[in-house]
Amino acid sequence: MAKAAAKVLATSRKASRGAPGPCPLLVIAGLPAKTAEIAAATINNDEETRWRAIAIPFGDKDPIYTAEAVVDLMVQTLAFAIRGHPDRVISPDPSRILLAHVGAPCSDLLLDGFGASVMTIPLAHPEWTWPRGQHWRFDIKEVMPVVRRTIRLAEADPYESFRLRLEAFRRDDALLLPQKNFRLTKTETLEPRFRDLLRGQLTPAQIDAQVTTRRFGLKELKRFYGKTGGKNQSFAYDDRSLVFAKAHVGQDGNVHEIAPLAEGAPDQVRLRRELEGRFRFGTPLRSPGFQHDVQWTDGKPLVREPFVCIDRTDILVSADHANVFASDVVTAAKIDAVEK
Repeated sequence: MAKAAAKVLATSRKASRGAPGPCPLLVIAGLPAKTAEIAAATINNDEETRWRAIAIPFGDKDPIYTAEAVVDLMVQTLAFAIRGHPDRVISPDPSRILLAHVGAPCSDLLLDGFGASVMTIPLAHPEWTWPRGQHWRFDIKEVMPVVRRTIRLAEADPYESFRLRLEAFRRDDALLLPQKNFRLTKTETLEPRFRDLLRGQLTPAQIDAQVTTRRFGLKELKRFYGKTGGKNQSFAYDDRSLVFAKAHVGQDGNVHEIAPLAEGAPDQVRLRRELEGRFRFGTPLRSPGFQHDVQWTDGKPLVREPFVCIDRTDILVSADHANVFASDVVTAAKIDAVEK
C-alpha cells in the first residue's frame, strides 16, 4: 500500500492566513512519488491560500491507479475530515473537498471509489509536448502551475456557483437526493447520472430536467409536517411517486459513526459510505445523519417496498416511512431481506 506522508497532514498554518477553522481540501491523485508529497507540501506552506492538500504517490507506470492506492488516499481523506473530534461527534472539517486527478485509462477506479462525496477536476497540461517521452507529472516545475490553475478553476464559475447551490440545501434539490434509491424509471436510478456529472459528461441542469418536484400540502404529508413543522413545501418524487421529503430539523442523528480506521483493514465500500455520508460533491452536509424521509402521500404505509441499502444490498421496507441517508444507508421500523 502506498505510504501517505504524515508531515503533509501535520503542516502548520501561518497566522497570516486568517482565523483557524475549516479550510477547503485539495486531494491530489495520480502524481508519482517524485512529485506527490512536494506538491501537497507546497500548497500547505503557501501563505497566500487557505487550501490544504493531501497526496500519496501513485504509480510511475500504467496503471497509475490501483485499488490499494485508491483506498489509501480515501483513508487519508476521511482521516482529515474527522480529525480533531475525539468525542466522535461528526462535524465535517474541510469546507469543501476537491479531487484533482491526473487523467488515465484507469481513472474510473479512482472516481468510483470516492463516488459522489467529492467534486472532481482533472489535472491537465494542454501544452505539454512529451519531451523525451516524459509525462509532465514527473516534473514538479510543471506540476505546480497545473495544481494552482486547478484551484483557480474551483474558485470560479461554474464550480463556485455549483458549490453555492449545494450549500443552500434546497429541500427539493436533485443533487442532494440519495443516488441509489431515487428512481428515474423502473430500472434507472440517479447513480449513473451522478457518475456522468463527475466526469463532465452531464450538467446539473440536465439532471434537474430528469427529476420532478412539486409542493405537497399539509394533508398529503400530515405525519411528516407534524414531526418537522412547515407545510406546502416542495420535494422531489420518483418514478414510483414516492416522496423524498427533506427537513432541516428532526434528523434521526448520526448513523455514520464507525470504528477508528486503525481497527481492521479498511475497504473501499466502507470508506465511500463514510465519505458520502458527510459530503455531497465536495460540500459538507449540514448535519450528522443528513437524510430524506421517503414515503407515500396521504398516510399510506410502505409495505415491503424495495430499497437498496449500502449495508444490506436489496431490502424490503414496511413502515410509515424510510430514512434514506446521503450514503444510501436505509433505516426503518421493519426491514426484511430480499429472498434470492
